Amino acid sequence: MSLYVWVIPVILIAPDTKTKIAQFNLVIEMGARYLQPSSRTLGALFASLAVLFYCHPDPMIASRWRDYAMAMGALVSTAPYEIYAVFPTNDKIGNMGQDLKITQAADFGDKRDKEVDELLKKWRKRHIGRIVAPFGALLVSIWTVVTN
Repeated sequence: MSLYVWVIPVILIAPDTKTKIAQFNLVIEMGARYLQPSSRTLGALFASLAVLFYCHPDPMIASRWRDYAMAMGALVSTAPYEIYAVFPTNDKIGNMGQDLKITQAADFGDKRDKEVDELLKKWRKRHIGRIVAPFGALLVSIWTVVTN
């Protein structure tokens, strides 16, 4: 949520397109380095919990496996969403950054400068979709713990 609330807005006030793209690419790089592995770990955790609860000898406890499987299923939906809704914007902004490196300019000096701003705003909106599934998984797991 912090990406929506303050990271992208801060990037948008950068003085030139080159800086905006560099800052955005750093955010993407850090996300790939830290958030992606933690998401995979969270999915593995929910899968492990589902298996462990499923194998429990007490039927009341064993019945909770479905909740953790549902939480894992919610997380799985994040990957296709990212592939189709988020990553193309990452790639487009990255390619625009490569174009700027070739010209060694701070701005394109044409409509592409405004396009970068629009792509950042688009990415910001679509990022909300990345939050929904993990938040749903969190709610399911909290509900499971609280109600049992």
